[in-house]
Amino acid sequence: MKQNIKCCDFFGKMRHHFEWFSYQDDNGDKVYCMPTLKSCNGYTKLRVNHCPSCGKEVRGIELREW
Repeated sequence: MKQNIKCCDFFGKMRHHFEWFSYQDDNGDKVYCMPTLKSCNGYTKLRVNHCPSCGKEVRGIELREW
């Protein structure tokens, strides 16, 4: 997992519990960015600003490998 923000190992292990916005980079590879949680109404996405484990800001994280 490559990321542009260094965070704890726990965040990398729980990344599958979040939903992610994504885009394709110039090479055609999918990049996952800005982790979110579904709200109670199922439509609104709540952005995750900080790692629940270590508190590091993760809103701008980009994961290039899943």
